Amino acid sequence: MEVIESITGSGKMRFSKSIQMVVTGTLVLIALTNCSDESLDRKSGAQPANPASENSAARQENRGNVTVIEEPEEIEKADFYVAPDGSPSGDGSLEKPWDLQTAFSHPTAVLPGHVILALPGEYLGRFVSKLNGTNDKPIIVRSNRKSMARINGNSPLPENRVVEELLATGTATMQMTFSNPSAIAIGDGFRIGAEAFNVYGKAGTKFLVSRAWSGTVMEAHPANSLITISRGGKPTLDVKGSNTWIMGFDIMDSDPDRRTEITGSHPWDLNKGDVNVNGSRIKLINCIIRDNRQGISAQGGGAEAEFYGNIVYNNGWDAPDRGHGHSVYTQNATGTLKTYRSNFLLPSYGNVLQQYGSSAAKLDNFVWDKNVFIDGSVLFGGGSPVNDLTLSNNMTYAAGFKLGYSAYGNKNAKIHGNYMDGIGINYWDEITMTDNVLFASSLGGVSSGTISFYSEDPTNYNLASNTMNRNTIYSQNLFHTPTDRYIAFRFPGLRSDPMFALNEWRAMTGYESEGTVVENMRRPNVNKIFVMPNAYDKSIVHVIIYNWEKLDSVNVDLSEFFTGDSDYQAHQVMDYFNDISKGKLSNGKISMPMTGHTIAAPIGGAPLMRNTFPEFGAFILRGSKTHP
Repeated sequence: MEVIESITGSGKMRFSKSIQMVVTGTLVLIALTNCSDESLDRKSGAQPANPASENSAARQENRGNVTVIEEPEEIEKADFYVAPDGSPSGDGSLEKPWDLQTAFSHPTAVLPGHVILALPGEYLGRFVSKLNGTNDKPIIVRSNRKSMARINGNSPLPENRVVEELLATGTATMQMTFSNPSAIAIGDGFRIGAEAFNVYGKAGTKFLVSRAWSGTVMEAHPANSLITISRGGKPTLDVKGSNTWIMGFDIMDSDPDRRTEITGSHPWDLNKGDVNVNGSRIKLINCIIRDNRQGISAQGGGAEAEFYGNIVYNNGWDAPDRGHGHSVYTQNATGTLKTYRSNFLLPSYGNVLQQYGSSAAKLDNFVWDKNVFIDGSVLFGGGSPVNDLTLSNNMTYAAGFKLGYSAYGNKNAKIHGNYMDGIGINYWDEITMTDNVLFASSLGGVSSGTISFYSEDPTNYNLASNTMNRNTIYSQNLFHTPTDRYIAFRFPGLRSDPMFALNEWRAMTGYESEGTVVENMRRPNVNKIFVMPNAYDKSIVHVIIYNWEKLDSVNVDLSEFFTGDSDYQAHQVMDYFNDISKGKLSNGKISMPMTGHTIAAPIGGAPLMRNTFPEFGAFILRGSKTHP
């Protein structure tokens, strides 16, 4: 068994302690002892905490017929605090916390370098961050490390009515007055009966509205007709501003409606949002992003953005034409570097990843490093060419890379050190592809395909512009047949050429002179384990297990990161909130079960993910005792 480690790139206060109990059935007893009134030493000058407050109560979880009562968590020191029941009139202290939107609106007391802590609980609504730190002093908005605060975009909307009487005839656009104008926004869709409307602007106190929208027809409606609003065009979390880190949130939408009869990518009748990042030098770190309209949307701005350690899955919706909404949809309008590192990208209704756009989109300057892609399509390319793409040290299972879509002229891809379930490359030159392992998992890489370098002018194709060497390729994947196609090779530049096995391709191109071919195998037969420390939280490691030996459990050595007797809690990433194991390390080691695992279904939908166990599993493991 081989273990590989990838290289990685405040004070606390305890309010109370509790007896930890596990009780079968529904009767639960709680005993609290050792309450403390120790003061917090922080800049906002809070008074001693009230140990009788709800923040000091023991936390109760129900898992089937077992109720687990856990010791309440230490509330970490921060400069300011927000709470689900916080108020705009608060001062940001622990006793008078802000609501989340007030904190995101950058109160004057918040300075570069400050930390805003979100107390445990659910924050209902759609939020916009306008915080501005500096390059060397970002503003950090974070959950308590062990109790993830939840942002839920499915907040109830207040009643609203159109004041005017609407006729069944007339112009397709008009000015409207609403009974509750503060509850309507530009971009909202709404309906009255079967007619759909879209709010596209404002003129004084009136709103500019398109009628008979999205294929519906005009109907007559009496004055003061009740409307049903859709906020599908409004993000769950819209991160603007600059130099802000968002850390450790569960960002989701509990609305169970995952189906529309409207085709295309912009149905007006779905109320879900996404996580939209358009600010400069924003970092989205260690978040769970699920059950939204789309996962991460980073398309317009987002100069020098970094996405690290996030788990993204079960986003999107079902429609008559296909599933829509991706785990990540990204472009790069600014041209500055965008970095995705150490994320876990899982299935959504659309693709796992779309680095994609029309002929007008900008798709340049991306780094994808140490990410884990599971069970879905991973696309780098669109209607415009991609330039300067780095794919390094990534791991895939049933998710092969596809480089290139319809545009010619893709250039400068560095593909190094990946452990991947197939790859397809089209319309590229200036590729350096070295030290990768290419295999076919039991579930199969959905984007596995050919390696070919088409160009606009095949007669002048420059073979020397590419470097392909020292890759390890499992040989049974080299053959191209109608029923068994994983990795095959086509002569550069000539689209109509037949497929070739690797040795023939070597002779034609000069590529892979030092490459390794593992004969008569489609995948390794010895386990491969990756253990990676989390760069932003030293109590967390990422554990990725390729269990090629199909063992019931796999031993993992964590002694480099945790002391020998550390307690641990391991979350299986395909069902993060339910598939959890706890225990104590034995001399810094753990035996990780590879059977009996579950997958999370979308809220309101059937499961999207295939269960990859026992052959593959990925875990977020938190230890209680880290090395100094």
